[in-house]
Amino acid sequence: MHRDHRHRGLAQALLVAAFAAGRAHGATASCLSTDSRTGALALYEKVGMVVDSTWVNRAIDL
Repeated sequence: MHRDHRHRGLAQALLVAAFAAGRAHGATASCLSTDSRTGALALYEKVGMVVDSTWVNRAIDL
C-alpha cells in the first residue's frame, strides 16, 4: 500500500469483512503467514489475531 494511504483503517476494515464473510460461510478460524518485515503485526493483533508460531529463515549468498 502506498504510504499516502496508510493509517486510514482500510486494511483493518478489509480483514474484519473477510473474517465476517468466512464466519457466514461456516469458518471457525482464520490464519495467515506473513513476513515480519511488513510491519503489519500490530494490525493483525488489533483485529484479534494472535501469534501461533514463529519461523526463522536464514540465507547466505554463495
